[in-house]
Amino acid sequence: MIMTKPAFKSIMLVLPLLGALLLGGCTVRSIEGTGTPAATATASATATAPTKGTLTGTVRAGPTCPVETVPSTCPPRPVTGRVVNILTESRQPVTTATTDAKGEFSVALSPGTYLVEVAIVQGQVGMRQVSPVRAVVVAGQTAHVDVMLDTGIR
Repeated sequence: MIMTKPAFKSIMLVLPLLGALLLGGCTVRSIEGTGTPAATATASATATAPTKGTLTGTVRAGPTCPVETVPSTCPPRPVTGRVVNILTESRQPVTTATTDAKGEFSVALSPGTYLVEVAIVQGQVGMRQVSPVRAVVVAGQTAHVDVMLDTGIR
């Protein structure tokens, strides 16, 4: 088969376009990984960036034995079903959570610094919170706090 000059020129014009389409299709399919252009990756990350963080915590009460020894044979126990108050640094209420069977709680919060206080209930374990608890929450991350209640056992 002999090709004429106009037919040869047409093929030469079409081949680069066909190659670009094929290669373009490959990069579009590369959604994850290092093949994604930086500008596209930045735009995607910005569009899906989390706006909240998570605060988790564990509430325990101790001492649990009248005379504790070192090492303790009576470790602090989880406090279940207790309300945990989350406050701003200026002590304004933000939300509450309730501890589960393991004494744990979890809440989603906007980024910021919070105070964590466990409600003291007459007749339930824990006479007072041992020390103030402050938590710093960052968007897309989990902050964990441990809250200790004093049982009053000595």
